[in-house]
Amino acid sequence: MSLPSLSIHRNVLTTMMSAALILFGVIGYSRVGVDRYPTTEFPLIAVQTNLVGANPGVIDASITNIIETAVNAVPGIEHISSTSSPGNSRV
Repeated sequence: MSLPSLSIHRNVLTTMMSAALILFGVIGYSRVGVDRYPTTEFPLIAVQTNLVGANPGVIDASITNIIETAVNAVPGIEHISSTSSPGNSRV
């Protein structure tokens, strides 16, 4: 017997199965815990600075190293990477 013919010939069974699925859905939905404002932790921080006209050596010495030292003082930092390019520093 196929599903459509079973649904037509045994409509009480179909109704009870539908009601059970709806009931389980309502119970499951009511037990799902959802916070309105959940706490999230972002494992990444990025600092970008611009100094127009400066070469990478000046950027590295005067900006990037200072920012790396300051960021390294923050507790919980596991890894720091930086890039100095003409006029730009990324930590």
